[in-house]
Amino acid sequence: MVDAIQLKLFNDKFIENVDKNSKDFNQRLIEYVLSNLEDKKLPKGAFLANLENEIQKILNKSGYIQSANDFIGNAQTIKTEMAKTYGANVKSLFDKSERFKFFSEYAENQITKDGLKNAVIKKIADKIRVASFSDYDIDSIKALVRGTSDVLPRYVNQVSVDTLSQIHGALQSEIQIKYKPSKGRWIGSEIETTRPFCKHMKTLTNPISRETLQGVLNKYIPDGKPKPLIGSGMIEGTNIDNFAINRGGYNCGHLWVWILD
Repeated sequence: MVDAIQLKLFNDKFIENVDKNSKDFNQRLIEYVLSNLEDKKLPKGAFLANLENEIQKILNKSGYIQSANDFIGNAQTIKTEMAKTYGANVKSLFDKSERFKFFSEYAENQITKDGLKNAVIKKIADKIRVASFSDYDIDSIKALVRGTSDVLPRYVNQVSVDTLSQIHGALQSEIQIKYKPSKGRWIGSEIETTRPFCKHMKTLTNPISRETLQGVLNKYIPDGKPKPLIGSGMIEGTNIDNFAINRGGYNCGHLWVWILD
């Protein structure tokens, strides 16, 4: 089965590729903008109207979309490897999983479609529009476009960590709802910013019983409401049914794995 270490490797590889893609994207964008200047100023009209479409084309040429699709493709690896662990009956359950389909499509939307367009493409386009209507000179234009080089990697860093963990959790939720397992395992290591809930889970000995997990949830996030201080960072509405998806909260590097007797 794919574990927390492997998920981190998938994510680290994606981030590494995105850094390369981003440099190429930014250089291509600078060249495109400078090639469209009129009297050393940014034009308006059709240039601004088509900006999002042109930025999307430049992004595609940078290799980012291929990197993103390769990353999202790891969802199938997670499903295949997990099915091997649990057996044929679970494979059939996974193949019919609407949760897996939803979280896979949600990841695709965030990383390659609407989420990307709103957080990256539109953000960059709007910066260029402001520069156009503010009559930036050529040096200021170059500086502005170069200054957008961190927009793509920053966005990807924000959304990518949870992507595969939620997909993993969606499959684990199918197991929990179908089979009601009596125990599971908390997987992953601690880092400097590890949350109180995750630190406590790490002190428990695997396998952890369903009753013990429920007791911890009751203490840290009673009735789905994170308790002040000790429940910090946890997602409102977290319960035992969706725990494998939500885990310790957004950007949590841990996994919950149910054990079938």
